[in-house]
Amino acid sequence: MIENGNYQKLRNYALRLLSIRPRSIEEIKGKLLWYSIKKGISNKLVGSLIEELLSQNLINDEEFAIWWIEQRRSFRPKGKRLIKLELLEKKVDREIIDKMLEKKEVGSSEFELGQKLVSKKASLFKNETAEVKKRKIANLLLRRGFDWGTISKVIDSVFKKS
Repeated sequence: MIENGNYQKLRNYALRLLSIRPRSIEEIKGKLLWYSIKKGISNKLVGSLIEELLSQNLINDEEFAIWWIEQRRSFRPKGKRLIKLELLEKKVDREIIDKMLEKKEVGSSEFELGQKLVSKKASLFKNETAEVKKRKIANLLLRRGFDWGTISKVIDSVFKKS
């Protein structure tokens, strides 16, 4: 009976985490293991709960990767490289990451994202010389995970306009 109560506690914690935002399988597993140790719950229950969550499709690395990519592209534009690193930190399989990045590339290109980001931040370098402006744009895009090819295209497009 105690095991059943502990399982329910663990399940409630998992559902609370998933109600905040989607999570990768490994991310939820780590959080559940931490919670089970903290509350003195058997680690065996974590495995059972993970299986249940997988069977109910409450955790799914492909759907999580798509959600993560969309969030990073919509709210704080980031390049493929940085998104890939973030997903690897969440322990999503490399093949899933590559497949989902390729699938989501159709929506908006790296170039468009880079242009959008630079136009949002344009006021930061409006009083700078051309060289300083180019360097600051390049650094901004590099920090956000854009590749050099995209960076040079964005810089070229910015300086064609002016």
